Amino acid sequence: MGERFGDYEIEGRLGAGGMAEVYVARRAGPEGFVKRVCLKRVLSGSEADRDAVAQFHDEARLCAHLHHPAIAGVHELGQVDGKWFMAMELVDGMDLRSLVASLRARGAALPTDVALYVVRSVAEALAYAHALTVEGRPLGLVHRDVTPSNVLLSVHGEVKLADFGIARSSVRTHRTRSGVVKGKVPYMAPEQALGEPLDRRTDVFALGVVLFELLAGRRPHDGQTDLETLTNAQRGRRPSLREIAPELPAEVQTLATRMLAAQADDRPASADEVARVLGGVVTTRDVRRALGALVDDSRRARAGDSRSAGNARRVD
Repeated sequence: MGERFGDYEIEGRLGAGGMAEVYVARRAGPEGFVKRVCLKRVLSGSEADRDAVAQFHDEARLCAHLHHPAIAGVHELGQVDGKWFMAMELVDGMDLRSLVASLRARGAALPTDVALYVVRSVAEALAYAHALTVEGRPLGLVHRDVTPSNVLLSVHGEVKLADFGIARSSVRTHRTRSGVVKGKVPYMAPEQALGEPLDRRTDVFALGVVLFELLAGRRPHDGQTDLETLTNAQRGRRPSLREIAPELPAEVQTLATRMLAAQADDRPASADEVARVLGGVVTTRDVRRALGALVDDSRRARAGDSRSAGNARRVD
């Protein structure tokens, strides 16, 4: 038997970050009912940190409004012995970063049609989240952390955007301290790095970095230092995707370039536009099946390293 945590039994640890840790857990009910979940709970050292707890509550409050097939859902927010937790949807597979790394270790890469399908699915999730209203008022959501580690993939070919922990929205009560920039440098839009106002086009930029990375095998703006990376993004210095992958459809080449524009006004106006363009060049049924097979094969390949399956990733 594993550790008991309230109504849940912990089966295994999936990952941890600065504020929280994540586990696979199960909740048993009457007549043999069992529900497996991804259990995220605040780290013990963070319990006294009011900012950490407030951020945790903000994430749960925001996720309660998100209901989309390409967004990992939250089932419950609670507290056990003074420790806050969220019970979230368990995605039976791995995150996009782990899949790409697993394929690379075997001398392979994510097929182009699968990459486009994944990015299209994330774009659909973002389009939904960006347009969401609560009681008639815009939620004003900006994810701020669209990265491969926050895209979960299942053995059934499902794509789920996760981790809204630093998302900006109208339901957020915790405010980032002045001068603190949230997000990961390689995926950060210029306006995000500069601490300027953000909108949905900030997430479009980050998704553009993911798209470029999947198609080119490297991130577009990586430099020797974070400052060089940010400077490259601000000045539009990156390799030519057209030269790296000339076989890509022209509309994909153009879309990737627009998504990575330094000025927000030069990017697609919404993630919905990104989804529509990619929807015109990629199918769904066969590609989804192919994605599921890749996830299953990669999970089996790394079975010797870890016996836990599900939302295995770093939690920030």
